[in-house]
Amino acid sequence: MNDEYMDLPEGLVFMLKFRKNKLLLSMLETEPLFMEGNVILSLELKNMDEQYVVIWETMEYPILIGRYRCFGRHEIEIDDPNTFEFKNILLCVCDYNVILEQTLEDLSVEHNWEGMLSYEKARVTLKDVVFDDLYRAIYFKIGDYAFLKDVFESKDADLAMFMSESGEADHKMVDIFHIDKSTRKMIYKPTKDNEIDGKPISMNVSVEDLPYPFLHQDIYLRIYQLTNRKETKLTKLVPLTNRSKRH
Repeated sequence: MNDEYMDLPEGLVFMLKFRKNKLLLSMLETEPLFMEGNVILSLELKNMDEQYVVIWETMEYPILIGRYRCFGRHEIEIDDPNTFEFKNILLCVCDYNVILEQTLEDLSVEHNWEGMLSYEKARVTLKDVVFDDLYRAIYFKIGDYAFLKDVFESKDADLAMFMSESGEADHKMVDIFHIDKSTRKMIYKPTKDNEIDGKPISMNVSVEDLPYPFLHQDIYLRIYQLTNRKETKLTKLVPLTNRSKRH
């Protein structure tokens, strides 16, 4: 793929923040590319064998980040910017269509969920799910290639959608968000939970630290069909080098 001539959408700003010995790289959407333009942007790391995390947030209404009115942000934290190969950071752009959308309420009712359930009560109430007693987690299957994980904790809950590496999952992406909390954590090449129900996992998207009680109808689950993927090295857009240091 020739990445030198990629047409970038208007409305992107890149920010660099140094935090002690780490570098936070942020990509800000100053136009509603995701909410109105049916465009998904992502920061990805190539030539990486280990898991890495991208924070993704979308806003229905813009908020101020620095001096910019932003409709979305993507962030990667670089642990050691002096040795990291910045040429491995890719900016990816895809068109998308929503091929599945349902609430957590829709999904949980299918599996016999009613009212507020503790993990112990869910253990004897729910049907057609997979339980993980070690982590107090429940897995709900969504179609042939996605799963929802619900982790019961004492003060809050973590919810994650997983995408399997099956052929049906090609060119698709999972998403989960709270109607009032649109920050997600995207984990690529996850080292934990790398297999569910006998299927290997390629990525997951999570909403974490949801305080109890929360309404299942406020959690949205989506699967996107991605098309027209384009990618370019970030170093072609931003003059990053491994000689860049904080002064």
